[in-house]
Amino acid sequence: MLLTLKPTDSHRSLSPSLATMLGVNAAIFLQQIFYWEKKNEKAGRPMWVRNSIREWHEQLPWVSERQLQRIVTKLEAEKLIESRTSGRYNRTKAYRINHAILENAFANFEEEFTSYDL
Repeated sequence: MLLTLKPTDSHRSLSPSLATMLGVNAAIFLQQIFYWEKKNEKAGRPMWVRNSIREWHEQLPWVSERQLQRIVTKLEAEKLIESRTSGRYNRTKAYRINHAILENAFANFEEEFTSYDL
């Protein structure tokens, strides 16, 4: 059976280094935040990306809601993303990448990764 892509299928690229550093699903999640940050920036909107875990699951259907919650918790703990809630009644979180910390972590990872003798 030949796989064909439908026009409604979205395409995602994946950084192999980022996937190695964070894990595939966490890297894809982070790149999805980056995508929405850039889209918001072009539209003149704030850099915060607001989605519920359920909405993230709709964008990344192969990742369960529970896995997404663990990914968010991990990225927050590593300070790679910042999050905030919109208000007292709306508990939907907004996210943005902490680019300075991500760049530093990535540089340290690449330095460590390339120092291995293969």
